[in-house]
Amino acid sequence: MFTAEVLDRGRTWYRRWLCRELELGEADAIIHARMEERECYVVLEWPDGQLHIRASAANEEEGRALGRAGLYEIEELVAEEASPLQPDRRRLAASNGNGQASFEHARQ
Repeated sequence: MFTAEVLDRGRTWYRRWLCRELELGEADAIIHARMEERECYVVLEWPDGQLHIRASAANEEEGRALGRAGLYEIEELVAEEASPLQPDRRRLAASNGNGQASFEHARQ
């Protein structure tokens, strides 16, 4: 789906901040971008468990590159906004007196 050239172009567009808006839905993502002097968009969907890309780009390769730039944007958003993983249910308790640590289950 993504050739090396498309991946490189998508990474470059992501780094140049071409993506202007990101709309995330339950089953799709819409990325709006400004490329040269025109506005365009790409829709990423996973209707059957596989990625499908629709774009208002000049050609299919450009649409895929914009889709890849959008995936980078989504990755960045998730990394910034997602809460950290739930801490381990076990917590280190005070030493049990013989120099060894014991564990107890955290209550929920």
